[in-house]
Amino acid sequence: RKSNLTKVATPVVEETYSGGRSLVIQSFILKGMSEDAAEICLSSITESTLKQYDSGLKLWWQFCKSKGCDIFSPDIPNLLDFLTFHFKRGVAHGTLNSYRSAISLISTNSLSDNNSLKRFFKGIFTLKPSSPKYDTTWDPQIVLDHL
Repeated sequence: RKSNLTKVATPVVEETYSGGRSLVIQSFILKGMSEDAAEICLSSITESTLKQYDSGLKLWWQFCKSKGCDIFSPDIPNLLDFLTFHFKRGVAHGTLNSYRSAISLISTNSLSDNNSLKRFFKGIFTLKPSSPKYDTTWDPQIVLDHL
């Protein structure tokens, strides 16, 4: 008797990091795109964005490899553990946001509406609010009085 069950291949995390561009292409293909369509969609992402995302994707790849989790289909607890680890290492709020955006780009499941993830980022902002870029600023009134 033949089984009606179809095996679904789970992506295997490669032994060496192939780069953010490669992961994005793989994720587009996993979402059902042809290779040609994936290449066209990749061109919608600027080189500077790909470069920015690459560091976060590499860290995410390393994390998934060490934990044995699926890089393309993150579960929220693993994603929160990853972000928590980097937060505790002193990574800035903006960098963590970049990591989240990069992972969201390659994720086959939606992360944008997840309440736990939203609450996590609110908590980060509460624990470590953004500080001004400069400690002191100059008084423009001095220049205006001189004019």
